[in-house]
Amino acid sequence: GTEKSPGFKLFAVSGHVANPGIYEAPLGITMRELLEYAGGVRNGHDLKFWLPGGSSVPMLTADHLDTPLTYEDIAAAGSMLGTGTPMVFDETTSVVRAITGWLDFYKHESCGKCTFCRIGTLRMLETLTRITEGKGELEDITRLEELANNIIKGSLCGLGQTAPNPVLTTLRYFKHEYLAHIEDKRCPA
Repeated sequence: GTEKSPGFKLFAVSGHVANPGIYEAPLGITMRELLEYAGGVRNGHDLKFWLPGGSSVPMLTADHLDTPLTYEDIAAAGSMLGTGTPMVFDETTSVVRAITGWLDFYKHESCGKCTFCRIGTLRMLETLTRITEGKGELEDITRLEELANNIIKGSLCGLGQTAPNPVLTTLRYFKHEYLAHIEDKRCPA
């Protein structure tokens, strides 16, 4: 491990890799090295994005593959190591469709105590569903950003505070996919 993140960690690597599984590695290993353990991205495909700690952490791209997998380095890259369950996705993945499924899960998992989480995740899911069905409008992008930021600020627990992360990071890295769904009425993946 490293000075601030000593020791080893179990990493459960899943998604579009040749050999998904649980790998014990020292903290500080890079995702590029961990991907090598897992046999790399599945044959004939390229990495599109990855999540270092499960679906609710901010996603990272190939530009982040050499970031050490430590709590502080991943935080500095704008994400969270979280549960240490890197999820890997290749270019065949529609980010808009993927996060729509995740938002459906988060909406279902909300305990209902916080209005921001209970209603906000539902509204984000409705907006994403409308976009994936080719019924989206450009205003939906602004609506999603506002909803996501309000849910983060107004939620009392970790679910509401992290559920918007996939929306915000896909808008940061893959806004063009939203625009393809909205303007061209097609999924680019």
